[in-house]
Amino acid sequence: MIKRDTRWEIFYGDISIEEFVDKKIPKTVFAKQVNKDIKDAFDVVHKLLVHSYYEYLFLDVAVTKALHIMEMALCIRYRELNNGEEWDLKKNPLFELTNWFSKNSLFEVKDKRVLNSIRQIRNHMTHPKGHNFAGTAGLP
Repeated sequence: MIKRDTRWEIFYGDISIEEFVDKKIPKTVFAKQVNKDIKDAFDVVHKLLVHSYYEYLFLDVAVTKALHIMEMALCIRYRELNNGEEWDLKKNPLFELTNWFSKNSLFEVKDKRVLNSIRQIRNHMTHPKGHNFAGTAGLP
């Protein structure tokens, strides 16, 4: 029988899966006009978060997937805003892409430190130097 990962007890005590899903997993609501590919991809993140109830380390898999989807979303939105022109991540990495969005005032968040942190976390999660995990620190 599959059981709750005991690490959750440290944070929430004897929490049921229903309470965990309803009250602890961040809710993500996308605007109607957000590209369907992004919404569909993010369903996997939600499912990983639900399954983290049973395997705590799925949290980091979910966070990594969410950061990759963010990068995909930026590329898709760039294409939408630029008449089908693709952003080339090989020539112009994520740093340049986020700078383009910042310069064009397309982020809700204006603090460049937030964007730098997101990029650093994405790079760390994508190219780990060892087995470590962020756990609940990665949820926000």
